[in-house]
Amino acid sequence: MDRAPPNGPSKRLQSDSVAGFFFYRDDRLINYGQFYDLNVSANEANSIRIEVQYPSSLDGQIKVSANKDRIKKFGDAWEEILRGLDQKAGGSMYAPPFQNEISFFVDSAEGWKKPTSKKKAQNKTAHFPNVLVRDGNAGVKYMECPLCPYAHAPGEICPEFECPICKQKNSGCTGKKCTFTCPTCSKTGECTPTTCNNQCKHCGGTHKSHLCPKAPKPKVPKTICDGGCGQERSACKCNQGDNKATIKGPKVILRMYANNKQQNIDDLKSALDRLGIQPDELK
Repeated sequence: MDRAPPNGPSKRLQSDSVAGFFFYRDDRLINYGQFYDLNVSANEANSIRIEVQYPSSLDGQIKVSANKDRIKKFGDAWEEILRGLDQKAGGSMYAPPFQNEISFFVDSAEGWKKPTSKKKAQNKTAHFPNVLVRDGNAGVKYMECPLCPYAHAPGEICPEFECPICKQKNSGCTGKKCTFTCPTCSKTGECTPTTCNNQCKHCGGTHKSHLCPKAPKPKVPKTICDGGCGQERSACKCNQGDNKATIKGPKVILRMYANNKQQNIDDLKSALDRLGIQPDELK
């Protein structure tokens, strides 16, 4: 129902005058535009309209004026009206704040508690307080969706949103968290339904470490010791073996290892002596 008819000639048809209860006695409108003991003020309930139909046989419970244009007094009928407002409304097919199937109105401390602009928690006892704040700072604010032609409540994920990690839509993932659990590696938030990012390309399985027994051994650079220490050959401390010196006539062939320092000195002296070279000539 529109808040107010455009260019309406009467203020009686404006939104703050047509909210609240509409009482019909034998299909005749007796009174409207009031909330009576619900104590709703200002314009916060302008969107609430409650129709009550009753027969003239209940005139003893609902006293009307002689002109039948207003209600003067309620009897036990008011309690019956409140019980009618206690019936369930809403459900999962409705958008927030009406996504829960709860009573429309409950006359209790919890039933009257309204969400605030600082604490926007919806009332989970009754819908009535959620309606009262719907258009204010404490109400649910819907946002236009760039992915679909609809609007969404804060925190609601559009079914057309595609998770940047698992590439799925409508899967429960958010922009900050992927909920997909990979059936291959059992990791959550790392893979897609078609690709396991943790699957070993050598054996097809998964490993706690990055070392696969079927992976080819990496080539060792020639400058690295192949004896097992993994250091540069110049700093290698592995067992390097014994020197070998071959001296035949004028020909001298030496094979020396860094770890054999004293043997190297002796072999060099013998070689220099056979070649006729004095040590000071090497300066």
